[in-house]
Amino acid sequence: YAEQHFYRKDKNSNLVVVTSAGGSGRKRGIEDVTRFLSFAVEECGASSRYRPKLSAALKNQLIGTRDVDSKVGRKTIPLKDEQFSDFLDWLQVNGKNQLRLAVGLVGYFGLRECELALVMPTETANGLQLKVGMQAKANAKTRSAPPKEPRTAMYAKCKDRPEHEAMDMLAQYHSGFVTFPKRLRKQIDQVGKKGFFRDVGDAFSEQVKSTQFWKDLVKTEPEMKPNSLRHSFAWRVHQSTEMIVPTRAVAAAMGHTHQTHMRYYAEFIDPDQVRKVFEAFNKSAQSA
Repeated sequence: YAEQHFYRKDKNSNLVVVTSAGGSGRKRGIEDVTRFLSFAVEECGASSRYRPKLSAALKNQLIGTRDVDSKVGRKTIPLKDEQFSDFLDWLQVNGKNQLRLAVGLVGYFGLRECELALVMPTETANGLQLKVGMQAKANAKTRSAPPKEPRTAMYAKCKDRPEHEAMDMLAQYHSGFVTFPKRLRKQIDQVGKKGFFRDVGDAFSEQVKSTQFWKDLVKTEPEMKPNSLRHSFAWRVHQSTEMIVPTRAVAAAMGHTHQTHMRYYAEFIDPDQVRKVFEAFNKSAQSA
């Protein structure tokens, strides 16, 4: 399985990595095969010799170890404010308003690409808010658990952009004035039939990468990925303003744990911000 799905041979018969070592793709692949073989033995009468007996050492060998560069530029690459702003402008000038809406929601609200299938603009006493379903990250362990309540996604303003642009985009989507691209809508409509959200994210990513703006961008920053739009949210909150937002609040808005947030975005946090937080805390504690 590993030989067939983790690698492929190029035209010169050299092995090329398809699924990177240490990533969730390899872990999920090995777990899927293990479950399939166990099902074959326990439910379908296959010989017990097919029962998977992966030692921890062999499993670790097949999955491999992720290479982690200490630099943010290799580990988690965000679209900076200027890049995000230029992309929105390029999409508007080139008449790609539907894709611009999807790009804007992902970048402004820090969404996973596949969560475009789960956005729920909601009228509240405090005005329009964006609720986002939490099903996209469900796995074999969590599917049997009670469903999580939708999270409230907050937006992060982008420097030199119109002040209410994020909420204007949300209102346009809520009213149906602007919709997502047809290809993206098709994949969203098929989620119920397929039972997973991956193809929604793939459709979004492919359309982003097909734009000339993105092609030019990756010429200068080859490691840039469409997911960098989500990372741009964390970058703006932690880096581009003097406002200090608690990391747990940012993690909650993005829909992941604080541990996950610190793993991917700790490098975005300015040490001077940490110092200011404690200076303010100690000052208030002294005066209390």
